[in-house]
Amino acid sequence: MTVQSNNAQAQPPAPIEPAHNDRSKARYLTVQELRESWDPLIGKLDLEDKLVVSQLGEEMLASYLKNESSSTSVAKSGKTTDLQYPPMRIDYLPLTNEQLGFKQSQRAFKLLLFKEILGFAADAYIFEEKLIVGEVGFRKIWDAAQSKFAVKDTAGQDGEGGSARLERESPLKTVDECLQEAEKRKKVANDLFNQGDHPLAIYHYVKAWFEIYPYHLDAFPVGHPSRNGIAAMEVNLFNNMMASLMAMANKPRSDEPREMKGEYYLMAMKCARACMMQTFGFSVKGMKRFMKRFKIIQEGFAEFRPGSELTLLLYGPMMELWKRDMEGKDDDDMMFENDNMGSMGAMSLLGRMGNGAWGMKD
Repeated sequence: MTVQSNNAQAQPPAPIEPAHNDRSKARYLTVQELRESWDPLIGKLDLEDKLVVSQLGEEMLASYLKNESSSTSVAKSGKTTDLQYPPMRIDYLPLTNEQLGFKQSQRAFKLLLFKEILGFAADAYIFEEKLIVGEVGFRKIWDAAQSKFAVKDTAGQDGEGGSARLERESPLKTVDECLQEAEKRKKVANDLFNQGDHPLAIYHYVKAWFEIYPYHLDAFPVGHPSRNGIAAMEVNLFNNMMASLMAMANKPRSDEPREMKGEYYLMAMKCARACMMQTFGFSVKGMKRFMKRFKIIQEGFAEFRPGSELTLLLYGPMMELWKRDMEGKDDDDMMFENDNMGSMGAMSLLGRMGNGAWGMKD
């Protein structure tokens, strides 16, 4: 089922006050900017269809998210350090429009994955009373998450001549608080997984991810504890979703056609792609689990999806890189010291490939 949006045009948000928005300097994102960093592509079927098969660029950006000087400044100097920030930021770093759009598309891919994965869970299980799953279920979760931005009208209550003003009902939780709530929800999901209730576990893994929203990796500089914490939680959640889908593939319902197993593997491969967007979040133990699951999924996926041989071809060299990076490290150590390319080049490359390169294109 596809939910269509109404015909009303989305209004651009109010601009950041110039006094607080020196476009030559780095700063952390405002609440408004964090919200603008996520596009669920509701009603944007053309972009959604493109994102299924490839990563997108500047076309992902609304006009107020674009850096109008990006093309000329980089062309003249060859350095992104000469860039200014756009009027409204969605990244801690000054980037070209193509780079900003690429990162926006990665975030949109995660939301699109949640739409699809809830649909798969819906086919296998009807969760709780009043809970609607599938794309409608995603809209339910998405709309509930928007309450984080709720405002109340406090007109005439500011003691300054009764001028109207809007005031947030409550500020966003800190990243640490969000990660703590995500960890609680993840534990619920893990318990359900261990009990064999894999569809309901998936639902709670998705809900755990939404505890972090609207924060995202690119809102923080490289090496920042919040960036690292979000990455670690995301790879953990997507890794666990992979495991849930593998379990569902290996224990199909009696009324499911055999081909459904391949669809479960397809969704698990998409979770793998999401993991590879922030591989620096892996611990050694988490990477070992990911490697084991990834290999099984690839082999099962190839059985049902001819044409996915590219991932199998690339897996060997990648595995050797991972093994080398694990040398001398304990399971609780982080796989990588930072999120620069280094020996992660092959993984970062795969993370930037579209579904076509993963053998997912229909």
